[in-house]
Order: sequence, then structure tokens, then C-alpha cells
Amino acid sequence: MKVKDLHIRDPFIYKENGIYYITGTHYGEHENAVFIYKSLDLIDAEEYNSIVFDDRFCFHSSWAPEIYKFNGKYYIFVTLKKQADQKRATFILSSPALDGRFEFAMQKPITPDSWMCLDGSLFVDNGIPYLVFCREWTEIGDGQILVARLNKDLTTLEEEPRVLFNASSAPWAFPIYGDKFVTDGPFMFKSNDEYHMIWSSFCHRDLKKFPNKADEPKEYALSHITSSSIYGPWKQEERPLIDYDAGHGMVFKEGKGVKLALHYPNSPGGAERLKLIDLDI
Repeated sequence: MKVKDLHIRDPFIYKENGIYYITGTHYGEHENAVFIYKSLDLIDAEEYNSIVFDDRFCFHSSWAPEIYKFNGKYYIFVTLKKQADQKRATFILSSPALDGRFEFAMQKPITPDSWMCLDGSLFVDNGIPYLVFCREWTEIGDGQILVARLNKDLTTLEEEPRVLFNASSAPWAFPIYGDKFVTDGPFMFKSNDEYHMIWSSFCHRDLKKFPNKADEPKEYALSHITSSSIYGPWKQEERPLIDYDAGHGMVFKEGKGVKLALHYPNSPGGAERLKLIDLDI
């Protein structure tokens, strides 16, 4: 199969020994599974491993899987619901091998039980692991991005989650409905001793034409922001980095540069594909 033909949202690329491992959100018959594809060149790909959830661990669908290696083990951070009456949350799976059997690191989510959360991501700074995640706009109206230090086994939070910012703090952000602002896909990384984050929400390309931020149409967008500290303050952009119906990205090193991976377009109708962009960071 060709990488350009993979139907995935929220793409994530883990690179090891020159090999790219690609995963993301699937819908339809594959929505209760995590599929990992292997590619040598980001042109051709083959299915490498799959983790299929049963109804006990995937009542709704699994979203935004991300692959990491930490302290000699492989981890998958994935958003799902265990039961119909539970809230969507981020769970962590682990395996000693990337092509092995992944098991739940614990039987409860890593995000707070009483919160509606999604898009949990791992950031490691000076050997210390952190969870970066979203608290859902569907629960609190103005979506949040938060961070909390993890223990070395990635099984518990070592501190109370701290709010880094609300979606509405970005000058470019438009509400998705009424006064509801979305936060999606936070991914934190470090470059030249500065902290960077990409995250997604909705915008409109013409702020002068729609100054009240409440009119249609809207575009899914991706922003790149920076800070001198994990805990902020984070400096929001006046305009998003990507404003053409594309978002939920991550970055990975490629040679001496950095590549941004995201999905485009955003409409979940089968058209979404992995898009790669060179970043100057």
C-alpha cells in the first residue's frame, strides 16, 4: 500500500533505526483498533501490528493513538471509552517490543476519572515524563490544554494537572457552536532550549470579515506556540500556522530538520490523508 492512500486522522509517526511507524484514528470497521504501519521511505507501507479492543475497553471508538519508547519499553497513548456510562479518556498500553502484544498499563485512564478528556500525549524533559492532554469543550465549554508530571512507570500522575491555556485565549480561535471552543491534538517538543507545542482548534481565514468570531464558515486549524517553561505562559499566535481544514498534528526529526505530520482534509468521510510539511524550527 502507499502511505498517501492510508485513510487516517490524527496521524502519528514514530521513527526508529531509520524506519517509520505510522498510526492514527480509524473509522468504520477499524474504529475499535490501533493499526501500526511500517514504512522505509514514507512512500510505501505495510501493516506491521494491530491492537484490537473488545467491548470492555472500547465502547465507542479509539482515537488518536501515539507511539513512544520510554525506559526501554514501548507505549501507546490512546483515547477511548471503557463503558457506556464512563467518560472518554486517555489510556496507556505497553509492550516490551514494538511488534509485540500491547497490554493496558493499568485498567483505568491516566487522565482524571471525572473529566471528559482526549488526545493524551507524552513529553519527556530531562528524563522526566509529562502527560499533555485536552479537557473536552463538550464538558466545560471552553476547551483546555493541561500538563501533569508522570511517574517513571507512566501509570500515575505525580501532580495535579495544571491548565496551560483555554482555547479562547488564541486570538484566531472561533467557537464551534455558540460560545464553545475546541482544543485538540496537543503535542509538545523542545528545540534550542525553548518549549514548543502544536495544537488544533477552529478558525476563520478572514478575521476582518467576521470580527465577532461567531459566523460561519469555520476551518479546522493548527497552531504552533512557544514558551520558556513547560508550565507557561504560552504565547499564542495571531494567526494559526495552518488554516485550511487540516490539523491534529505532531512533529518528528528528519535529518537536520523537522517535519510536521497532520491530516487533511478534516471531514471524516474517508477523504482524510496524512500530510507532511517541513518546519523551520
